[in-house]
Amino acid sequence: MAVKLIELAGCFFPNACLSCGNRIAVSEFLCDSCKCLIKGPIPYELSVDGLPVRSYWWYEPPVSDVIRAYKFGKRWRLSKLIAGWLLNLLDQSLPGAGRDYAIISVPTTIQALRERGFDTNSLVLRKLRRMANYRVINAITVAKSVLPQASLTKEERKAAAEGKFSLRIKNLPKKVILFDDVITTGSTIRSCAKLLESAGVEDLKIFSVARTK
Repeated sequence: MAVKLIELAGCFFPNACLSCGNRIAVSEFLCDSCKCLIKGPIPYELSVDGLPVRSYWWYEPPVSDVIRAYKFGKRWRLSKLIAGWLLNLLDQSLPGAGRDYAIISVPTTIQALRERGFDTNSLVLRKLRRMANYRVINAITVAKSVLPQASLTKEERKAAAEGKFSLRIKNLPKKVILFDDVITTGSTIRSCAKLLESAGVEDLKIFSVARTK
């Protein structure tokens, strides 16, 4: 009965692939062809601003199309798909040891929160916790207002990241995974990493869903 209702809904409310626009089932986000373009996780670490980072895939279609629809198109249901990518990355990168780490996300700015209506990274981690019961800590907050990252140059992003974040709590676990959805210049990750290390984090891993080439 449920399958028939979904098929019927697809007749009245046709759904399109977020990347190529081809028609797909109402419960899907990407067509099979676009899904095949994603061959993550990337099997090696990449240095970003001097920090080793593991990412699920490159910030290019179809992954970039999904992330843009999620963050700027208010498609909050995509958080489950993105959380699944992150879980795959964690399982591949830290087999059997991932749950020894607490996960802390880079927070959404107040301006972005007002525009989007939800904290994109936080929602992904809530979905992840339901999937695999990871320990998630809301430890970092935005300390000052800055312009949206997309509107800044590489040098402006580095300058804006200085003093942008602060810690909500002082006593943190020794093992932490720092998570951001997309990493570009690495300035935001570097700023958050310094905060966590200053608070006594000894083993810091950095993960992202995507990163630019």
